[in-house]
Amino acid sequence: MIRATCEDYRAGITCDCTFDEADRSAGRKIRSPLLVLWGARRSGTRLDEVWKAWAEDVRGEPIECGHFIPEEAPEELLEHFLRFFVQ
Repeated sequence: MIRATCEDYRAGITCDCTFDEADRSAGRKIRSPLLVLWGARRSGTRLDEVWKAWAEDVRGEPIECGHFIPEEAPEELLEHFLRFFVQ
């Protein structure tokens, strides 16, 4: 898991930038519904608004917790998942 996490961070500052720019230039966006959840104590930014530049159908909201949502607010996270995936 640590290796995969490091690879994700590495890609985020290298090749992903090139891929993102190509998608933006071509006007491509994520077409499937996207659930965006974030810890309200971790970020004051509306991350759903940020993702609207990248996706057509963005849903989500902050959860009252810090960075580690599954550990800090598992019940609330599950509620969001069930609403999103079992509509």
